[in-house]
Amino acid sequence: MAWEARDTAPGPKQTANNNIIKSIYDNTIKLNWDLSQKRVEDHQISRPIIFIAHGLGGLVVKDALFLSYLEGVKIAPAVGDKEIAAIKSSTKGILFAGTPHRGADKAEWQATATKLAWFIQKDHSTELLNTLRRNSPVLERQQYSFKDIQQSFAIFTLLEEVGYPKIGKIVEKDSAVLYSASEKEIPIHANHSDMVKFSSQDDNGYQTFTSIIKKIIRDNRPSTTPLPGSGHSSGSGRQALLTYENHVERAHSRDSSSSRRLEELREAQMSTTSDFTKAMDQGHHFWSQKNKDFAQNLNIARQYFLQARMILLTSSSLDSALFVQVYYTLMNVEVDMSCNRDIRPEGKWSHLQTAEDYGNEAFAFAIKLLNTGHLAQVKLHQPFLLGRKAEVRAQWGADPREIREQKNIALGDITIALEELQRSDRSNIDENLKRAMTWRNRLTRS
Repeated sequence: MAWEARDTAPGPKQTANNNIIKSIYDNTIKLNWDLSQKRVEDHQISRPIIFIAHGLGGLVVKDALFLSYLEGVKIAPAVGDKEIAAIKSSTKGILFAGTPHRGADKAEWQATATKLAWFIQKDHSTELLNTLRRNSPVLERQQYSFKDIQQSFAIFTLLEEVGYPKIGKIVEKDSAVLYSASEKEIPIHANHSDMVKFSSQDDNGYQTFTSIIKKIIRDNRPSTTPLPGSGHSSGSGRQALLTYENHVERAHSRDSSSSRRLEELREAQMSTTSDFTKAMDQGHHFWSQKNKDFAQNLNIARQYFLQARMILLTSSSLDSALFVQVYYTLMNVEVDMSCNRDIRPEGKWSHLQTAEDYGNEAFAFAIKLLNTGHLAQVKLHQPFLLGRKAEVRAQWGADPREIREQKNIALGDITIALEELQRSDRSNIDENLKRAMTWRNRLTRS
C-alpha cells in the first residue's frame, strides 16, 4: 500500500482561516483507521502487508506502525485495539523511497527541509521547515520509537540518483538511510518525483520495485511442515509426533518468555517513573524562578524536561500519561520562551513552532489514554499558542484585522476548552483556570 503525505502548512503570514494544518499525526491516524477498517470489511485482518512509502509518506508509515505496536504490545490487551495492532504484526516489509529520516548536520538538514518544501508546495513553508528540521520533536521521537520495531520488517531504502537543476537531489543519501541492520539500500536512476513513476512495466524502476516486492513475499511464505492429522505427512508417524511435540514445546517456551518480559516491563516502569519524576521536579523548580534570570532559568528548565523526555524515549516501558505530561510542559515552556523581548520575531516564531510540535505530541498521547481530563488540558493550551502566534505576527506587520480575527478565534476556543475542563476530572483545574483567565485578559486587551 502506498501512502504519501502532503503537508500544506502555510507560513507566518497566513490568514487565520487557513491556520489549521494537516500534521503527520493526522495522516497517521487516518492511515491506520482506513487500513484497519478495509481489512475488517474484507475479512482479511491477518493478511500480510507491504508498505511502499514515498517522501514524507515514510514518516507517516513509521508512526502508523509504532502506534500499531503500542496497541499490540505496550498497552493491555483489554484496552488495545486489536484491528490496529494487527497492522504491525502483519507488516512484512517496507519500501522507503526518498524518505527524509534525518540530516547529516544542521546545515544539510535545513537544506533538505527547504528542498522538500519547494518540491511539495513550491513555497518555503515555515511550519513545514520547523516540523522537518533536524532534532525536531517529531523526528527525534520517531528515531527512537521506530528503532524499537524496525528489526521486525524487511526494509528497502530506495535512493534517488538524479537531482533537479540548481537544487540537486531533494533527499540526499545521509538523510534517506535508516542505518538499520535489516535495511537494504538500492539506487533508483530518477529524481525525487519520478522515482515512483513508471512509463511501463518494462521501466527499470518498475522492475526494481516489483523484484523487491516478490522477494519479500518469497521470504515470508509460511512453513509447510505438516502436523499430525493433517493428512499430508511425508514421514513416519513417530516423526510427525516429534514435530508436533516441538510445536508444543515452543509454545510453552513463548508463554514463559512472555511472563518474564511482563515482569521486566513492570520493573523497568518503576525505575523509569522515579528518574522521570526527578527530572521533571528539577525542571519545574527552575521554571518557577521568575526573576531577572528568568530567560536563563527557562533554558535550564527546558533541558531538564528534555532529559525527562529522553528517559521515556529510551525506556522499555511507555507510559502515555507521562508523555502527555512532559510534552504538555515543554509546549508551555516554549510559549514562555517566545515572550522574551530580547529575541527577534523570527526566534519567537521558532519557539512557537516547537511548542506546536510538542502540543501535537501531547494531544496524540492524550487520545491514546482516552482520558477527557488530559485532552481538555491540552486543548485549553492550544488557543494560548494560537493567540501568542497572533501577537508575533502583529510584530511582523500583519493586517490588524487578521490579527484581531485570529485572537477572537483563540478566545472562543479558550471558552470551549474551559467548559470541557470543568467537566473533567483534572485535579489542577484551579491552576489551569488562572492561566486561562490571564490569557483571556491579555488577548482581549491587545
